[in-house]
Amino acid sequence: MRFMLTEALQPGMRVGRDIIFGKNASMLYKGTLLTEKYITRLCNGGYYGVYVTDPFSEEVEYGEVVDQRLYQKGVEAVEAEDIGSIMDVAAQIVSNLLKEEEVALDLFDLRSYDTYTFYHSMNVAVCSAAVGRKLELTEEDLNILCLAALTHDFGKRRVPKEIINKRGKLTDAEYEEVKKHPSYTYDMLYQNPNIPAKVRQAVLCHHENENGSGYPFGKAGDEIPLFAKIIHAVDVYDALTSKRSYKEPYPAANAFEYLIGGKNILFDEKIVDTMLTVIPMYPPGTEVLLSNGEKALVVAHSAEPDRPIIKVFETGVLVNLEIDSHYMDIYVVKSGAVLTDYVNKVEQLNENRGAKNWKRETIMVVDDSAMSLASVEKILGEEYHVCTFTSGVDAICYIKENGSPDLIIMDIEMPGLNGMDTIRALEKRGNLSAPFIFFTATCDREVVILCKELGAVDYIVKPVRPVYLAERVAIALKRYRDV
Repeated sequence: MRFMLTEALQPGMRVGRDIIFGKNASMLYKGTLLTEKYITRLCNGGYYGVYVTDPFSEEVEYGEVVDQRLYQKGVEAVEAEDIGSIMDVAAQIVSNLLKEEEVALDLFDLRSYDTYTFYHSMNVAVCSAAVGRKLELTEEDLNILCLAALTHDFGKRRVPKEIINKRGKLTDAEYEEVKKHPSYTYDMLYQNPNIPAKVRQAVLCHHENENGSGYPFGKAGDEIPLFAKIIHAVDVYDALTSKRSYKEPYPAANAFEYLIGGKNILFDEKIVDTMLTVIPMYPPGTEVLLSNGEKALVVAHSAEPDRPIIKVFETGVLVNLEIDSHYMDIYVVKSGAVLTDYVNKVEQLNENRGAKNWKRETIMVVDDSAMSLASVEKILGEEYHVCTFTSGVDAICYIKENGSPDLIIMDIEMPGLNGMDTIRALEKRGNLSAPFIFFTATCDREVVILCKELGAVDYIVKPVRPVYLAERVAIALKRYRDV
């Protein structure tokens, strides 16, 4: 069994996993031969891809912890905001997980990107419960965690659709409205006496960050409830790996690189490490490109998340990258249903990448470390115009003469005029019209609070992983980009 993009499907291929179509619950069952009619229906429905079977991929096996019918039941319950049905779905998810000796969520979900919102809640619920099981939570707590995950985005329905779906620049007032959705969810659930307090706490805090830079309260570390930490990390993972009408999905490995880069900044380190044990970096049935130039199909995962068991396309040989002596120095360089370089294709992640007036944006990077400047320029230079400066004074002079860039990445710890004082100087002169991210070698909550008070849109600890930096930059620009 292998995962194939919908546009690559051909009549006569055999379906490898049940596919359910929307509320009428019509199915394409495992083993069905694809026809032009079926392929057209999948394409028109916005399905990213499907699993098919063929002789080459016969070694790939999977165990479906939650079948498509339960997924559909959960989707419909979330869409209807039917708390009774949602509680029943949560209990079924937990019951299924507890029956498994070891849980590995190997599969891409087969949702259409047009049904993203409600499938997202189901995915977050299943993955959160799997993480909670690995953390040895009680069955009662797993039910509470799963219920919280299923309902975590209820409040977004109270945010005007024109704000949620806006592709251009969000005003400060609009962004503040978006940030209210956890509180709206809390209020909606508070009205129901059957909802445990732990559920309300989890949904209220699922956008809090480890370093205190999140919302709505700016909680940090142990102040954040465990269930909220789990939902937060899984929520981001699912968003990154999802197909949307405006972006391609991250491969799982790249999404994990982002999560790993955000350890102890955005995410709890233990939660990210636990996710790696239940969600494989390289799901079976997907293609990988090796550092020696070979292409292969992932057959299974091993004890090392980044060293799966593969089958080489050219030779048909099975290789366990964890233990095979001939491949000890060989590693995976790309992965996914299509082997695309997501690190250097950041514009694919921007909601307005198809806008007619899109331009190559300018990012100013200010850091007294030449090595740090070179690293950031290498990561961002292909998609953005990057201008670098080794002092705050040079940056101020540049902006005075050339105007504001689209984004500023500012190191805090610089000799002479430090990063915070540089920002203050720009504000005092009226030259600061761009969003700015602080770049630092330390993770200190008091510093984070000062950065927030100055108006920073983000706070990144270096050294930084490429995918993490690229995505944080894309998020910052998205908030401030004009249509």
